[in-house]
Amino acid sequence: MVARLKSCPLDEGLGSFLGGRCERAFVEMVLEVRPDIFEWASKVSAIGFPVSGTLLLAAMAPWEFLPEESRLRLVKDISDHSIQSLDAKPLKDEILQPLFKGAEFTDYAERFRKEWLSDPASVFSDLGRFSSDDEAGMYTDFRENLRIAQRYFEIDDDDEAFAELYAELDAHIEELEAKASSPAGSAWSPPPSGGSDTSSAAADTIFYDVDD
Repeated sequence: MVARLKSCPLDEGLGSFLGGRCERAFVEMVLEVRPDIFEWASKVSAIGFPVSGTLLLAAMAPWEFLPEESRLRLVKDISDHSIQSLDAKPLKDEILQPLFKGAEFTDYAERFRKEWLSDPASVFSDLGRFSSDDEAGMYTDFRENLRIAQRYFEIDDDDEAFAELYAELDAHIEELEAKASSPAGSAWSPPPSGGSDTSSAAADTIFYDVDD
């Protein structure tokens, strides 16, 4: 089996197989004949990553197969992107979490909490720095990620400050959706004032020299 996998492309199928179905000893044997996996791990981005790749990285990390430099880079990328982009999904992603060691995950979660949950009244205005071709969809995602974070940190669903924030978001989303669905303005415009009279006058003079 190891010999067969030696020539397999490093794609989603191989990543899912090694990360989700294989034991430590077998993965170790494959890594011995596939140094390209270490090169891949040193360059790959964890942002928007397919589940197959995440499974492989998450399996390599706790088994100490993932080089520490690569692991630290991935942890930083995941944490920074999550906090900068209001993406709370890593808080609930049990596949990604093995990449974090010791207090790293707790530190990341606390940074996220301070950035997005410590002052709900300012969040809506802070979101104004983001832009998208689909702003209604973007704000819908923000709302869902805030709810993920609220559940993770066990903030009461009836919290007044968050209720006000969600009301602001809901109203803004409705406004954006209404604007996006409104028909485009007509390209037709009325003729200049007096245009009809001018045309009539011109028509009246075409045959001015014709005898009755």
